[in-house]
Amino acid sequence: MSQFNEKLDQAKNQQKRIYLFSGLTVTGILLLVVVLFVFSRGTRVEIVPVEANELATISVIEGFSFSVGDVVYSLAGNPVISAFAPGFKVATKTIDSVYLGKVFPLELFELPGHLVIKISGNERNLSKTVWQINGRDTDLSDKLDLELEAGSYTVTINNPFFQLKVLTVEIKRRKQTKLQVNLQPVDGMLNISSKPDGAKVFLNEKVIGKTPLKYSQNGGLYTLRVTAENYADTIEQFEITRSKPEVNRNYQLEYKKIKVALKLIPEGGILLVNGIQAKEPLFLNTIVEHRLTYMKAGYYTETKSVQLSADPKKVISFQLKPEIGQVKISSSPPASIWINNKDYGISPVNVSLPAVTHQIIFKKPGYRSVSRTVKPTGKSVQKISATLLTEYQARLQEAPRELTNQAGIKLKLFVIRNHLTMGAPRSEKGQRANEFQRNISLTKPFYASIFEITNSQFTKFNPKKGQGDA
Repeated sequence: MSQFNEKLDQAKNQQKRIYLFSGLTVTGILLLVVVLFVFSRGTRVEIVPVEANELATISVIEGFSFSVGDVVYSLAGNPVISAFAPGFKVATKTIDSVYLGKVFPLELFELPGHLVIKISGNERNLSKTVWQINGRDTDLSDKLDLELEAGSYTVTINNPFFQLKVLTVEIKRRKQTKLQVNLQPVDGMLNISSKPDGAKVFLNEKVIGKTPLKYSQNGGLYTLRVTAENYADTIEQFEITRSKPEVNRNYQLEYKKIKVALKLIPEGGILLVNGIQAKEPLFLNTIVEHRLTYMKAGYYTETKSVQLSADPKKVISFQLKPEIGQVKISSSPPASIWINNKDYGISPVNVSLPAVTHQIIFKKPGYRSVSRTVKPTGKSVQKISATLLTEYQARLQEAPRELTNQAGIKLKLFVIRNHLTMGAPRSEKGQRANEFQRNISLTKPFYASIFEITNSQFTKFNPKKGQGDA
């Protein structure tokens, strides 16, 4: 029995070994298939440049994949990889299916270097510096501060106040290159003259001499001031540059002007300075003589000649004397005299009036008022007379002597001042017994036609009775 059991156990163990071997064989085959599949999808990543390839590290950041060295194995899908090398920018790429199992090219780009160049000198002058990198302009600035790819560069420093400077600079990856450059100033020359000579010359508020002056000065932006006693300061900004190193100036200095206070009595007149009307505030040149004239209607004109010094508190006074003139006024017939709406009595009158224009009105009841204007003068007596007309006389005088009415009839004004005799004497041929002569007097002027009235003219007046063409 025990022998049978032993054989049975042996058979079971043998069966187990067969199953185990079969399982291991199948598993090995499956693993071999998987390995062959994975290796068939292994992609070698070729990194350029060569320097980066030698230092690069590759890692899988997305996808069912893994990497060994420079080979990426993808079990499924398209892997996303990241490549890093010191001195280069990190690159992240997706390996497309066309590259699986083949060579995938990947380029790494160098990290930029940092270039800083500073120049010495006046900050205001340096702000006009033009920087060129390999012939390409950058912004105006007093220093250069920018990132550049590694390599060799030609830097041109172009400042109008300095000589041109050209540098060759080597830029390394991830390295900062700092340079301090001293530019050679432009050798400039100032030629300053003035009229009059002997004026002081200030350069940036520092005395450098008197005119005429020759003065050596480096390139730059400067403020020049030329000053002389009793003359106004002349101030100018100028540049000494590489293109224009020589500055020539000839200044015609103007007399200094000071403010003059005026005291004018009476106010409201006209002030002339050297024949030209002036207004306050008044500024006059020093040294030279000025002719001032003040005038106002009704006053005697006053003229002064003044020569001013640099006294800032100069006061010029004018006090005009009133000008009074005599006027003799008469009229026929005597009438009330009104001057500027004020009653001066019955003419004749003698009045004293200021030397301005006045209005004189002659008034009398029943007569047309008469107006006159007069401007008295202190040099002589003026006479004003007027003849007043009654209203009737005035209207008659104003009436036209002849006129043509709307009908085209030419009329003449008749003024009969004497008596008339109408009718014919008895001795006249054709005179009848019932016709008598009469002495008449016409009290009003009248218009009468110069010519007889024609039929056409009468037709315009009364169309029904008008006849004929005459």
